[in-house]
Amino acid sequence: MIIKEYNIKRTLISWNDKEPKYNIRYWDSEHKKTNKGVTLSVEELKTFKDAFNGFVVTKV
Repeated sequence: MIIKEYNIKRTLISWNDKEPKYNIRYWDSEHKKTNKGVTLSVEELKTFKDAFNGFVVTKV
């Protein structure tokens, strides 16, 4: 899914000196407005990546 005039940005963020997490979401070109996204810990991101490793997309 592509949202017009928005780009997917991945940032590594940390709140209150806690473990950093990856924040992946759509941002406008001026980085002022955001849309849907997801925040994952490093372990969650690794699990997600492993789950989709070798994943093949096919048309239905």
